[in-house]
Amino acid sequence: MPLSSSAARDDAAGKDIGYPRSVERPDGKVVVVYYYYDQRSPDRYIGATIWKP
Repeated sequence: MPLSSSAARDDAAGKDIGYPRSVERPDGKVVVVYYYYDQRSPDRYIGATIWKP
């Protein structure tokens, strides 16, 4: 599933997010890492989401 057709997360605090990179794990799941920040903290961080296609 291309990331352009779905969202990894929907809790961003603004538009200063992105730079996603993806890799498929041996078990078939896809890990997406990205630069992010949410409403809980003003600090930016590297987040990750694991997809099960």
